[in-house]
Amino acid sequence: MTMISKTRHARSLRRPARTRSISYRPEPKWAGATMTEQQLCRIIHDPLGPEHITSRLSDRALVILLDSLYQSLDTPDPDPAAIFWYEAGVDESLRRASQPSKTPSDPSPH
Repeated sequence: MTMISKTRHARSLRRPARTRSISYRPEPKWAGATMTEQQLCRIIHDPLGPEHITSRLSDRALVILLDSLYQSLDTPDPDPAAIFWYEAGVDESLRRASQPSKTPSDPSPH
């Protein structure tokens, strides 16, 4: 081993192991501020269907999807599948809103 390779080997031994965190609802790649038309088209034509996809999205991703679907429906020639996806997204949003909050409400004074 050369001196350089020994140094690199020693550095690699000191690096902490990287752990990969797995979240329950990972953010999709398109979960930025907006969604492109191509990304929306790919989602609309996903074979898993709107109920399956929308139920697994994070709250933020669901809002972005609903906004993109709404904008898509507000065009002269919207994709007919966007209507079903929008309705499924709204239903999922209402379902989440009707669930009890996961954070405790204000505690009552003792």
